[in-house]
Order: sequence, then structure tokens, then C-alpha cells
Amino acid sequence: MANRHDIYLWEMGKHPIPKSMEEARDLAENLAEQAGILSPALLSVIDQAKAYIAQQDAQIQYAYRWFGKEHEEKACLVLTLPDYGTELGLRFIVQTAMALDLVVYDHEMRMVFLPPNTVLPIEADEYWDALCENLDKPAFPTTDNAFAQWFEPHLAKMLAKYGFVDRIITTEEYIEGYDGISKKYYARQVESGEQHVWVSYSAHKHTAEYRPYVYLGLLYPKINKILNQFNFELPYKGGGGYTYQHSFSASILLGKFVSNYELALSYISLLESQLIGMAKTASTIKNLDAFLYREKESTHIKIAYKHLAYAPFTLVLSRLANSPNFGEIAEQLANPQNLANDTEDNKARYHIEYEKLLKYLREEVKPLV
Repeated sequence: MANRHDIYLWEMGKHPIPKSMEEARDLAENLAEQAGILSPALLSVIDQAKAYIAQQDAQIQYAYRWFGKEHEEKACLVLTLPDYGTELGLRFIVQTAMALDLVVYDHEMRMVFLPPNTVLPIEADEYWDALCENLDKPAFPTTDNAFAQWFEPHLAKMLAKYGFVDRIITTEEYIEGYDGISKKYYARQVESGEQHVWVSYSAHKHTAEYRPYVYLGLLYPKINKILNQFNFELPYKGGGGYTYQHSFSASILLGKFVSNYELALSYISLLESQLIGMAKTASTIKNLDAFLYREKESTHIKIAYKHLAYAPFTLVLSRLANSPNFGEIAEQLANPQNLANDTEDNKARYHIEYEKLLKYLREEVKPLV
């Protein structure tokens, strides 16, 4: 299919009803290659959409100036949406098609709309409802506070599906070292401790574009209790006691800043896949250890496996998880990443404390699993 935002429409009763997005894609490809005569219902979609666009502002009208002019006589109607005002036009076309008993397949968004009101894949239904809802909202927020007030309830709704409950931070210990962090965070209990999610916005607004960071922090009391017996420069001393954390930047996940509702919702959708995926993986000490070891050489995920600040944590985790790779990990972390750039005093302190920790783990700590 074309590398552009194409949507495909056909009459519901004339072809098999797709049961998945993949079936709809295959059917759309086949119909787009077959000659045919477009029905009055399909042609009316073009006319109604043009009339709707004519009622919008000048920017929308200009963006849609070529809309519908290049359609061909095929077994289905193929329409190309412009980059600007895409979601506005798509919503109207979908609503119009549902009333006319037409199927809509959106190749770019990988979504199918079946009369009278079904969205495939099923998990995309919530995203579509939120996108339509936000099209009726005022213009995209133009201040940090306004964006945060809109963004956090949507994030909270997604997190609530996985047991994260929102809390208000009442002590400075959770935000020490974080400039402008949201004072609301979300927590859930897991087998070995607690998981937190929080958001940072500070200094990320740029010409009405936003770059929020959503963090997943892991609190494992057993690990903290062991590490606090040694004089390491632990990462959680200024960050609320987190033994491990990972950031999910909007600009990295999306490849761009958040500048409209569609991108913001796409960011939350990606968080549901990636952040929740990591949270599930890290729900037990054993699984977290396996995850870190498996991803230790990753270049696309910033895992702190060999980072100086997290090296002691990784070693304790490996021991508690009864990792078969404990010996290998102990040898690798004796000289962790970034240690070469540290001061001579800190290097010496690290080596002394590391040997103490290694001896303590081997002689005093029994694995939990």
C-alpha cells in the first residue's frame, strides 16, 4: 500500500466481514486492485466530507484542497488524508460511513471501523474514543500547567487498569533532586516491594510543544536494607529510595515532541505497551534479574546494568534471585561502566565497598528464590 495516510471504504454487505485488522488489510489491498464502479453511498462520503471541510477554518480547508479529486473507479473507495487536520477529517468520514453501512480501514493508524460502531483491534477502541472526545475540546494547551492538568487524568486512567493508584507526594524526599516533577505519583504493590510511576515536565515546553518524561521506579526494601550497610554512592539517596528506575521520554518514544492531542494519546498508548510491559517483567526479583541480565548489552534500552550507581544494586539483586550468572556478574561489576571517569577517592571507595559487599553476599545472604 502507499506510504501515505490512505483510508479504504467498501460496502458492508458486499464482501466478507473482517474479523481482524489483518483480514481488513488484506481485503482492502485486493479491492484496491480490482476495477469497479463506486456506489452512490461511497460517492456520497466524498461529497459530505467536502461540505464538512468547507465549514472549517482556512488552514483545514487549504490542507484538504486536493481531497477526493484523485479517487479512481475501483472495487473500494480509496481516500488520502492530509497531514494537517487528519483526525478531524477521519472522524467525520468514519461517522458518515457508519451511517451508510460502510467499512473503513485506516492503513496508517492500523484500525478498522465496522458498522454500526465497532473498532478493530479491540484494544484500539479506547484510544479512538479518547481521540474523538478531544477533537471537541478547546485548542491544545499552551502552558505547562494546562498540559499537565489534561495529561495526567488520561495517564491515570490507563495506569488504573493495571492496579496503579494515584497518591499525592507529601514529603520532599520523593522529589529531592527532581526539578519540576509532578507532585502526584501512582503506586501499586508487587511481590517484593512497590512500583511507582511519576511524571516530569520541567523545562520541556518549547513553542507549545511538550516533552514529558514518565518514570517507572522500583522500591525493593530487602535490597535497600542490604545496600544501606555499605558506603556506596547509591542512586536513590536523592530520589525517594528507588533502587531502580527507568524513564520513558515522549520525544524518544514518539520521535517528536507532543504538540497535539493525537500525539499525546499515542504517547500514552506506547506507555501502556512499554512501561506496563517493563512493570510486569519487574514484578518479582527473579524476573527483574533475568530481564536486566538479558538486556545488559542492549543499545536501544538504557538499562543500568553496568552503570556505576546501579552496579551494587544489580549485584544484590542477582544474589537474592539466585541467579546462575552471579559469579559472572560479580566479575563484570567489579569495574562498572563510568567508574573510569570518577575521582580517585571514589574509585578507591567503590573497590573497597564492593569487595565488602561481595563477601557479605556470599557468606551472609541466602537467596530468596
